Parts: sequence; C-alpha cells; structure tokens
Amino acid sequence: MDATPVRARQTEALLEGRALDLSTVTQAVASLREIDPLPDLTNTPDTKRHLAGVLLQRMLPTGPVVGGSDISTDRAGIGVHSAGQQHRTVGASV
Repeated sequence: MDATPVRARQTEALLEGRALDLSTVTQAVASLREIDPLPDLTNTPDTKRHLAGVLLQRMLPTGPVVGGSDISTDRAGIGVHSAGQQHRTVGASV
C-alpha cells in the first residue's frame, strides 16, 4: 500500500469481539474506505483499497463451507478435508 504500514482502526473496532460471519466480514471490508493509500505508477488509491479488502476477506474465516462436510478452514481461507485434500474457500465479492 505504502512505504509505512498503517492500522485500519475503525475496521479493528468493528471486528472487536464480533463473530466472524459473512455479514461481519463484508462490513469490515466496506469500512476499509478509511484508509487513504498513495497512488503509484501501477495502482490508484481505489485499487489499493480494493486489494486491501480482498486480502482482509482472505485472511478472516467466515465459518463452515460446503454445508456440514468434513472440511475445516484455517485463517488463510484454505480448507482441509479429512482426507488431506486442500481447497480455497470463496467469500463474498468485494
């Protein structure tokens, strides 16, 4: 985003103590409008905000996928079947 990392404090406050369901994660992605990245040669501030939202979505778990199956999901959004096969979960579009 920029040379200096910044914290999205409003987004942090929104997530504090809440269940990480799809609705909460969608609200958190929308709240990232608070960040104000600098443009560079390849990306506009809007593109960088969008990318921040995509990364946030991928990082936060949103509960079980594939209704009631034997899949668990880690924080990176990668699910692991009991047989050891991996898949990537799909969140809401940004």
